Parts: sequence; structure tokens; C-alpha cells
Amino acid sequence: MTLFQHSLKAAVAALVALSACSKNPTPASGSSTSLDNPNQPVAKYGGKIITLKEVDTQAAGQLKQLEKQKLDLRIQTAEQIAVQSLLKEEAAKVGQSDEQWLKANVDSKIPTPSDDQIRKVFDENRDRMPPGSTIESMREQIITYLGQDQRRQLAMKVLDDLKAKAGFEMLLEEPRIQVEAKGPAKGTDGAKVTIVQFSDFECPFCSKAEESIDQVMEQFSGKVRLY
Repeated sequence: MTLFQHSLKAAVAALVALSACSKNPTPASGSSTSLDNPNQPVAKYGGKIITLKEVDTQAAGQLKQLEKQKLDLRIQTAEQIAVQSLLKEEAAKVGQSDEQWLKANVDSKIPTPSDDQIRKVFDENRDRMPPGSTIESMREQIITYLGQDQRRQLAMKVLDDLKAKAGFEMLLEEPRIQVEAKGPAKGTDGAKVTIVQFSDFECPFCSKAEESIDQVMEQFSGKVRLY
């Protein structure tokens, strides 16, 4: 795999990285467990039954993290599918492969670093370089290093432009938790923005957050209500 391909994968954070397909494991013969019914028995011992609700309650934190990971993966994969398709379409218009199109629209537009930039990187990393290294011996590696971040940013912009041009819209979003706004409050009743604050008086970070809350209430006076 070329250095360009490695950089591109980092640039799109797995949007373009291809993953191998994996087969789902086949359930054991005769086993069938429904995850829709919280009273569904999932295990038994000594005449006692463990229900799905008991398991989910005890593992709530980890399960929530897994749900977040699953959502993130689905969003990431949806973007990957869209980007791969749009990339192929753009490349096909000019009779190029995906990599040729990306090189023409990304790699060729990255400026060559100046001698001052190269010297600065060399001086700052001299201790981590092989013994006897000189600027000339490390020049190509330094140029590659300096170009990686620029390549990543430019690749992301190019791919974002393709999505914007095609009207790409992500329809998946993280579920929102409804929080009831009640209790002690200040600010304008019926304001368009409502802040529900959960705070710990013994927490130093909550104390710092209080300063930000006060600034918001002052700056947007009449537009915000705080519970």
C-alpha cells in the first residue's frame, strides 16, 4: 500500500478505508432468545431465573456505550458508502481511477515546504533521528511528514465538497433524552431556549461551569430560562 493511500485513510477517518466482510455467527441449533421482552429468561441456576431486565439494568452503562459505538459505526459506514460512490462517479467523468483522481485533486495541490520549514523540523527532532543524520539525508522524509497533515486536511475538504455538491444528508442521529424542566428557575418565562442544569455543589468543575451559566444568562437576558 502506498503512502498516499495510508494518508487518505487517515484523512477520512475510515470513510474510504475498506473493511473485510465478516459472516455473522450461526446461532446454536434450537436456541432462540428474544431481546424485546424484558422478562425474557436469559439464564437459570438453582431454581432461580435471571431475566433480560436484570442483566440490562446491571450492564446499563456498558450497553449504552455499545449502542453509541453501534450508532457511530453506522454513521461512519453510511458516509463511507456515499464517499466511495461519489468518488467513483467523479473519477469516471474524467476517465480516471479513484486514486488517480485523488492525486490530481489532492496531492498535486500540496505546496512543497520551504527550506526554513524543513530546517525547523530537523532541529526540533534531531535527537530522535538516526546518528549522523543531516538535513539533506532526511529531506525527503521531512517533506513527507510536513505534507501529511496538509494532505489530510485537503482530502477531507475535497470529500466534504463532493458530499455537499450531492446534497448528502445524514439521517441517523443520536437519540435525545427528554428532560422535564421543572423546579426552581430564573429567566424569562416562555423563553425560546431552556437550560436544565444538574450540578454538584462540591464539584470544582461545576463551580467553574456556573461562571459560564451566569455569562449566558446575562448576555442573552430575556431569551433564556434556567432550571
